[in-house]
Amino acid sequence: MKSLSSGGPLPIPVRPATSPARDTSLVRAAFALMRAHAVRDHDPEKRAANIIRESWPGDRAAIAAIERAAIDPATTSVPGWAEEVAPALMGGFLEWMAPGSAAAALAPSGIVIPLDEWKDIRLPTRNAAPTRIGWVGEASAIPVSAGAFSLVVIGPKKMGCILPFSTELAKRSAAYAVFETMLRREAAISLDSAYFATTAGSAAAHAGMLYGVTPTPATGYLDDDLADLAAAVGASGSGDVAFVASPALAAVMRVRRPDLTVPVLASLAIPAGRLIAVDPQALVHGIGRDVEIAAAEEAVIHMSDTPLEIVSATGPTVADPVRSMFQTNTLALRLLMDVAFAKQRSGAVAYIDGAVWW
Repeated sequence: MKSLSSGGPLPIPVRPATSPARDTSLVRAAFALMRAHAVRDHDPEKRAANIIRESWPGDRAAIAAIERAAIDPATTSVPGWAEEVAPALMGGFLEWMAPGSAAAALAPSGIVIPLDEWKDIRLPTRNAAPTRIGWVGEASAIPVSAGAFSLVVIGPKKMGCILPFSTELAKRSAAYAVFETMLRREAAISLDSAYFATTAGSAAAHAGMLYGVTPTPATGYLDDDLADLAAAVGASGSGDVAFVASPALAAVMRVRRPDLTVPVLASLAIPAGRLIAVDPQALVHGIGRDVEIAAAEEAVIHMSDTPLEIVSATGPTVADPVRSMFQTNTLALRLLMDVAFAKQRSGAVAYIDGAVWW
């Protein structure tokens, strides 16, 4: 190639290889809102929208999420938000969570329905395998399939997480990568902890998928445990199965059983030694029509996975430890979303405690 002084062609700059974006409009909106608060802008929502336009031109969904977050009072009936943008934001957010959330990874294989903000949804499901229907002769009576049905009822319940983030970090060039990693981890463990819980449902929470499930006895041999769990969820099921375990157990399973052709999902919410099997097609997932994001720089929060009121109504301060965002020059991002999940049949999930990998 000729030198630049000789009038020859200019060299072609080397560009780094790019890959499809793994983030979502909702994550971009949340980061932009937090960064706008970090620079102490007098109008953080407007500043956040400008950050999105500069960093991700054309991402109108992220801008819509910011503008929606600024509406007060907010309503999911706003045209162009709840009916068009919000479901796409939620769906994309769950897909983005899937590498770290077993629950999000399982959702597309089951029934996914949009949630109404106020109403429960009732899905009929069979209590047993359907009756076999034979051939019908000419002019003969057509048999009627008899079977007992029950209802699976799901409705919107709010799930959320708060992510603390230092103001200094929010201003740095690597802030988005750090923010994305932290948010994925927090959102994934929040969803999976509720999804794979053994607790009963309440007015504020759905019953965990393991609620009411009697643990299958461990055999001491991984192959036998896998077979027993598969047989348990396969009875009267679809024949499909996926396994969920702690990251350590999932990694060992992939190494020791590379021939497995079924999904092995890892979740930080699963305790060591617990191995879960599910029939993905027998699960129901609801996605809300609303997403709420907010950032604050002057809040006081209880830094705990089981938060309490900062000050009890009947006594002195009970929450410990607490952090003042203003005093520590820290920001707090709050993410709230409506989700729902349920089993279509009681045997769709089985698990073993004390699983070993030799």
